[in-house]
This record gives sequence, C-alpha cells and structure tokens, in this order.
Amino acid sequence: MLEIRHKDDGKKGEFYIGEEGHHLAEMAYTWAGENMLIIDHTVVEDELRGQSVGRKLLDQVVEMARSKNVKIIPLCPFSKSVFDKDQSIHDKIHEKEYMQFQHVDNQQKGEFYFDNEQGKRIAEISYLWHGEHQIIANHTWVDDSLRGQGIARQLLDTLVEFAREKQLKIVPTCSYVEVMFRRDKSFVDVKA
Repeated sequence: MLEIRHKDDGKKGEFYIGEEGHHLAEMAYTWAGENMLIIDHTVVEDELRGQSVGRKLLDQVVEMARSKNVKIIPLCPFSKSVFDKDQSIHDKIHEKEYMQFQHVDNQQKGEFYFDNEQGKRIAEISYLWHGEHQIIANHTWVDDSLRGQGIARQLLDTLVEFAREKQLKIVPTCSYVEVMFRRDKSFVDVKA
C-alpha cells in the first residue's frame, strides 16, 4: 500500500507519495485566505498510473478541507474534472467556483477581478474603452500568493471571451497580454 504524506507550511501544501524531494505523485495547493485553498496541480508518475492515485490524493485534500471547514477552488485540470463529475464532493467547491471573476465596466474602463474571502483584491485584469469596438488591455496583476498557477491566463481568457461576445478588438498595452498575444495564435481574432 502506498503511503500518502502531507506537508503544509501555512502558505502552500501538498499531499504526496514518495520521499521528500522525490515524489512519485503529488497534489499541491495554495492557501487563499484562512477559509479557501486552491489546488494548483496534480502529477502522477507513469509507474503509478492506472491505480487511481490522483483520486486518492484528491480525497485527502477534500477530507482535510472538510475537517478544517474550508472551500476548494480546483484550478488544475485533473481536480477540476473530478469535481465536475463527482457530486459527492461539491460541498467543498468554493462558491466562486473555478475562479469566476467579478466584472465592472462603466463604458470608459472596466476590469475582471477576484477578491479573497476578506474582500482583498488578489487578481485583476483591466481595460480602457477605445471607441465602440476596441478595448485597451492595460494592466494584469496577480497577488504573490497565486503566482505560477495560471490565474493571469484565466483572467486573459475571460477578457478575450468578453471581447468575442461583444465583437470587440483588444489593443494589448499590458506587457503580459502583449506577450501572450504574440505567443498564442488563438487570440488572433480579437487582436486589434
């Protein structure tokens, strides 16, 4: 039987199989306040595939979340897919499920953002209106506690989806958006 170990430094944590420094499988999370954690990623080495190891790691995270009465944002694709399929663990999904961003827009400027449970802004992408059919993506910011988890990309994807729905073009002046527009050809339809 494979032993699942746990470590948590108060900011980040992981459930893993293997030795410290050499994990055969792991599910990592980051704390986003006292009452919420974000599952960042799941990795299972080839030798353990097909043994439901990823699910066993997720079950440990859910059990911990239930014991501490915290909610989970399943950001990594594996954990998100399991949450989507298994109703028995939906009680632990954070009500802003999968980083659903808030949106404000006053027809001069707007932003998509995420506040933690204490109301502190922890991620945002902002834009300025430039005529009726263009917006200028001028700023993207993610709090240090969420860095490296794909949150900036989720913000950008949300902005792009908004632009497509409204048939807008985006002028990328924010350095992050500019780089992503150069790298990812899937944005070509919205780039001004």
